Amino acid sequence: MKELMPKLSKKLLLIPVVLILVLLILLVVRSLSGRRDQGGQEGKELVWWGSTMDESLAVFLIEQYSKDHPDIKITYIIKPEDDYRERLTNAFAKGNGPDIFRFHNTWVPMFKKDLDPMPGGVMTAEDFTKTFYQVASNDLSSGSGMFGIPLEFDNLALFVNEDLFTLNGVAVPEIWDDFRSIVPRFVVRDNRNRIQQSAVALGETENVDHWQEFVATLMLQNGVRLSNPVGTNAGDVFTYFNTFQSKERVWDTTLPRSTEYFAQGRLAMYFGPTWRAMQIKNLNPDLKFKVVPVPQLPTDVLVERPTATYSVYWVEGVWKQSQSKRAAWDFLKFISSKETLDKLYSKALSEGHFVSPPSRVDMGDDYINNPYFGVAIQQARYSQTWYLADATNDGPTGINTQLNTLFKEALKRGSIGNLPKEIAKVLSQYGLNPQK
Repeated sequence: MKELMPKLSKKLLLIPVVLILVLLILLVVRSLSGRRDQGGQEGKELVWWGSTMDESLAVFLIEQYSKDHPDIKITYIIKPEDDYRERLTNAFAKGNGPDIFRFHNTWVPMFKKDLDPMPGGVMTAEDFTKTFYQVASNDLSSGSGMFGIPLEFDNLALFVNEDLFTLNGVAVPEIWDDFRSIVPRFVVRDNRNRIQQSAVALGETENVDHWQEFVATLMLQNGVRLSNPVGTNAGDVFTYFNTFQSKERVWDTTLPRSTEYFAQGRLAMYFGPTWRAMQIKNLNPDLKFKVVPVPQLPTDVLVERPTATYSVYWVEGVWKQSQSKRAAWDFLKFISSKETLDKLYSKALSEGHFVSPPSRVDMGDDYINNPYFGVAIQQARYSQTWYLADATNDGPTGINTQLNTLFKEALKRGSIGNLPKEIAKVLSQYGLNPQK
């Protein structure tokens, strides 16, 4: 009996332990089940971040989707542009990022680990290439799917003040030699030699919007690899850009920003993506201007040069850690459909929103004659891109800001110098090969 009691006591002591283990197992199972239920529940709610799309347009898209998906709740949150990229990075690092987020086409290397590749059931890579312009396929492709869906695309164009061109009796230039030859015709100075009217804002970087895209376009046209700008062709681009300050003296840092100066009617020509047209029109409804293709380098039987312009645009992506990826991709597929984009652009244009042309190839014919952004569609087949880009607000550590700074310094000193090596250092931060 004495021997039996200790054995019973030990068994009795084990009972609470077993019960605790069973309870722990049940709690874990319930927790996992709860997470699955929560995930399913979260699949009914989406958070969408953006910084450049007007809130009324985003709400319009959400309302269109909700007509057939009343059980899905989508909240669009517009974030300040000046630190948007850094907000995204911090949110993802903390594990509380948005399900859907807008990102610049040049930001793929910075968000590659955060972007969910598009499932083949939403759209295959082959279908994507047929649906959207080639530059988007090049920018967003990955080994396992496309990193997002663009609703828009854009590229660098030449804006022309029609009244100033008529007054001076000159034709719109189609090649760079003609472009430079007409520059002196438009420059007006006061008796203290201060610029009162100019031909174009070039030769400086401080107050020139989109100088990055301008330099990149010339580099591409001159056969220069932007990731490794070496040789005479690269140096010639720098020389050409700086000529507008050193010889033509068409611009200085005391003037307003180039976009504003063109809108004032005091600049004959301006370079920018076509979305700027509506902004300029809003700034000065009476300004008579047109948007035309960027000039090209002359090509003859002895020298063949690539036709090129430079593309910049925004993309909608899905966070890899989202608990609502299926719903997120379904929403993006819906809002990028031709039917939905037709409605969106009808609304945007009638209300005067700043918009780039639609991203879909099958909408090109509908908008190719648009007086503001039709030119971007005309240039789409030879539009290229890289990581030089203005006004992305990617922060001091961003790929755009770092590369912009390197090119700015090289332009200021007037030589390529160590630029290729410095570019390689920046690209290596994101696992990019400068030889590609």
